[in-house]
Amino acid sequence: MISDDLLRVYRKFRKGRTYNLLKKINTLRRVRNFLGSTYGTWLLSRFRLHGDTIHLETLKKIVKDYKITSIVETGTFLGYTTALFAENFPNLQVYTAEINSDFYKKSQKNLKKFKNVHNYLGTSPKFLNHLLKNNLIGERPLFYLDAHWLDDWPLEDELKIISKNIPSAVISIDDFKVEGDRRFVYDKYGNKECSLDLANPNLEKGKYNLLFPNYNHKKLFKGKIFAPNLIGYVIIFRNMKMEFEDLKKTNLVKSNYLDKSYLIKTKKSFSKKK
Repeated sequence: MISDDLLRVYRKFRKGRTYNLLKKINTLRRVRNFLGSTYGTWLLSRFRLHGDTIHLETLKKIVKDYKITSIVETGTFLGYTTALFAENFPNLQVYTAEINSDFYKKSQKNLKKFKNVHNYLGTSPKFLNHLLKNNLIGERPLFYLDAHWLDDWPLEDELKIISKNIPSAVISIDDFKVEGDRRFVYDKYGNKECSLDLANPNLEKGKYNLLFPNYNHKKLFKGKIFAPNLIGYVIIFRNMKMEFEDLKKTNLVKSNYLDKSYLIKTKKSFSKKK
């Protein structure tokens, strides 16, 4: 993690004349973009699920204790998180979809050793409808929704499909805004943010419960020099009130999460703003 002093120096440099001149040099700009992309890919491969072992342990406990029937991921990218799921849940089928054909081909190559992984090319709503039509995911799937990227935001449609067709499920949404906690980074593009403002229209009060993470960078990464930011997420339970209350009693959840189910259906839809 970069120190505050180094960040202040860097921010001052970015505001200066030298940085503005360097930005105009095409070769340097291409080098900067390449290095940024390479570093980002390295982080994703080195820190799968953003290196969040608490998140992973929680998902493992949910799968183990609450009769999860399959893993469904939207947004495969290069398959790093998919591989993590395949390794940790070898007895479950893992279904994953990617809209970008280049990423899809690369992820196929990266995931070919896993017999329980099924790759799909296409939009996540079509992917989810295909799974449902063919009865592939069982009665209680675990969804990992990570297809919201740049201008493509299928999260609302994904949640709508789940809410209308899946009686019981666990949903973990990546890059999600942790309400009231600035420690966690989340996705925001244009006039949309990955938050309850976007999700709430498809979450019915009384049928959903949710957990937000509540820990700091030091606890998770224990002072590692190269480590990603804390990435926000939410874990949502659909029609699993008894299991949700049971999970809340565990030390894992007591020490690392907050129950903010009361926020469901209490906010106006961000997505309806013009």
